[in-house]
Amino acid sequence: MKNNDYKKLAKEILEKMESEHIYLYHSITKEEILLFIDDCFEKYKIQNDFDFNYIMNVILKKINGTLDAHTDFKYNKSQRLPFSFLMIDGDVYLVNVTNKYKKFLFSKLISINDTPINTILKEIRNSTSFQTESWFKHKAQEKLSDYYEILSLPSISSDVSKLFFKFGNDTMISLSLNQINVLKDKLKKEDNSSELVFTLKKNFNYFIEENKIVFIYNSCKDKNKELLKSIENVKKDIENSSIDTFILDLRGNTGGDSSIIKPLIDYLRNSNLNLITLVDRGVFSSGIIALNDMIDIGSEVIGEEVGAYINGFGECTKYFQIDSFEYRICQKYFYQENGEWRQINDKKQLMLSSKKIFIPEVIKSDIIVTPKMEDLKKGKDTILEYALNFHNKNWLKR
Repeated sequence: MKNNDYKKLAKEILEKMESEHIYLYHSITKEEILLFIDDCFEKYKIQNDFDFNYIMNVILKKINGTLDAHTDFKYNKSQRLPFSFLMIDGDVYLVNVTNKYKKFLFSKLISINDTPINTILKEIRNSTSFQTESWFKHKAQEKLSDYYEILSLPSISSDVSKLFFKFGNDTMISLSLNQINVLKDKLKKEDNSSELVFTLKKNFNYFIEENKIVFIYNSCKDKNKELLKSIENVKKDIENSSIDTFILDLRGNTGGDSSIIKPLIDYLRNSNLNLITLVDRGVFSSGIIALNDMIDIGSEVIGEEVGAYINGFGECTKYFQIDSFEYRICQKYFYQENGEWRQINDKKQLMLSSKKIFIPEVIKSDIIVTPKMEDLKKGKDTILEYALNFHNKNWLKR
């Protein structure tokens, strides 16, 4: 395909998006976007699918504004690297590794294929829809951990046979797509073959630390109906102990079904437990609704800035595929009015709604705590440790 062919394809995809999205052009006119598309295809000269992947996300960022971080476009098959990254204080560090790359753990990323990391992050920012700076960090970490997303960046040639990751201690990892596939096959055959130092714990699990119970809720998904079983076990442990504080670890919860948490909220509302909710950059979509539910029943919030506003576009139940790509669109708009959740699924109704519902509403942590590299190196969880030592003088003892 040539540049003009890709340009035509982009317009066809946006036509389909407009027909399915509740209100695609909510922050910019269609005419403005068509002019923007002309400028983009003149500037970038799209030559292959990698270029097209990048430019479509640049266009969507322009369309989505600050209220739609759900509508997206990407390769329908990711090629995840055997390691991943974490952004701390503006720098990027290697935090998840397989045994093969264990010696690189916690190394600071300097460049990829001689392109400085700051240049790469700028390109990712230009092609990423986000509401909060925290969500940009979350998405940047994802894209830096995907072979195809890296090859889509303008500063990285997509013709290369390998990616070279240079670190601050003058070390380097070289990685080809074939090596990634070999490693994937190996990991399928071996148990305990990876060491993950910054990863999600199993959903609905919990543990007890002195007088506090820490409950993991990192996904609003419950295919096997495990939440109710966990709640019953929690009740038994609390009845037979001196536990007076319940900590909901919501970190990394990017959403799902917002109704799943209701039985837990109902239980906590009727208990006399002190409540804490842990959050980070990965709390998004239905994770935000869960956080708001906890705040409504009196929870303290500890952690990073979360990944989304209270109000915004969501409900991405439709996925569309075209060639090597897939995209999804939002079918509803969510907001709060007088403390109650509202949703609109009709375009005309949304277009006629008060402008007030489009003003960003942000949930802020009561206490901001961010991950620290020195703690990670020691195996410490900065946010959790703060919560375990936290006490509100207004709390009542059981």
